[in-house]
Amino acid sequence: MRTEIRRADPGHEFETPERCLILEIANDEGDDELSISRARVPPGVTTEWHELRNTNERYVIVGFFGEFSGKFS
Repeated sequence: MRTEIRRADPGHEFETPERCLILEIANDEGDDELSISRARVPPGVTTEWHELRNTNERYVIVGFFGEFSGKFS
C-alpha cells in the first residue's frame, strides 16, 4: 500500500441528482476499487432515494442533525 496525503479542493464540490453535495478526495485511476469523498446535505434538503450496484459504500458520519431513514448494514 502506498502512503500519501491528499487534500480536497472545496472549489470542486458538485451536486448530485440525489441532492447531495460531493467533494471527491481520492477517486482516480491509481486505485479503481476505491473512492473517498465527502458527502453533505444542506439543512432542510431531503435527498432522493437511489441504489448503487457493484459498489460497496462505507460511511463516516462526522456531524449530523436531522432525520435518517435508511439502512446501514
